[in-house]
Amino acid sequence: MASDALPALPVLAPSASLAERSLIDADHLAKQIEVGAELTAREREAVAAALRTLMVPPARPGQRSLATRLGQAEHQHVIRVMARRFYPQLSASAAATCIARRLALYRGGADWARDRGADQVADPESLRGCCWRALKAYDRILSVDRIRKILGNS
Repeated sequence: MASDALPALPVLAPSASLAERSLIDADHLAKQIEVGAELTAREREAVAAALRTLMVPPARPGQRSLATRLGQAEHQHVIRVMARRFYPQLSASAAATCIARRLALYRGGADWARDRGADQVADPESLRGCCWRALKAYDRILSVDRIRKILGNS
């Protein structure tokens, strides 16, 4: 007789990529939905996010992949959060200069070398935590002009 029990979510190595984790989570959630299990609020949010990504057309040759586009969107979101949280009194131009400088210092220093493989940072709400989130999402340093345009589109 087949068991209705769901398989446990596999344990991944700390070095597993975000894509690997997402695929396993999606498979686990799909199995839960198939057997009619109740989903938690977090699981429902994950399913909704996965369904939204299906609405994005696949990348054609010469276009950025979905993973890259999602990483860029998260990177830009974190930059906007940094401006609102840490530089609210500054103009978009001045905030962009501060953010670009801070991201460059963090990425070029020992903190990023140590933190880049981590699944989370000690204080995610700090300036360092925001730098970590931005670079984890998309490991590129943007120009001051590009950051200013991102802040202008907030």
